[in-house]
Amino acid sequence: MGPVGNYLVAALLVAIGLHMLGVIRLPVGDWMYPAAPQRSGRSALLLGLVFGTALGPCTFAYLAPVLVVTFRMSGSNPWLGTALLLAYAVGHCAVLVAAGTAAERVQRYLRWSDTSRTVSCLKGTCAVSLIVAGFYFVYGAR
Repeated sequence: MGPVGNYLVAALLVAIGLHMLGVIRLPVGDWMYPAAPQRSGRSALLLGLVFGTALGPCTFAYLAPVLVVTFRMSGSNPWLGTALLLAYAVGHCAVLVAAGTAAERVQRYLRWSDTSRTVSCLKGTCAVSLIVAGFYFVYGAR
């Protein structure tokens, strides 16, 4: 990203961390916290496309070796190559499905609210982690 990109990411991480700690207040509109969640296939598809595009470069490092093995296997045994790629896809997506399915149970378990001690500790830990990551980006830009 270069030094400028590192500084921009660092500023964003530190600002969000300070906002989470309540040190500063960022202007967060209704678009960030909608009153009622949208439950449509179109919304899910759009969200999946956005996250897929954003996470594509991260997952490609793991996907590239799988594709190499799959293409090599497909030359001699197309069914084995297809099975390997299918197994990778199921394993890759199973974690996302499990996280999405368990979110409500985890939320209920933690009694998710701003007054919950567990959530406050978790929020503070995440905020400090963001601030530390921001300073790491500044250190890396030098």
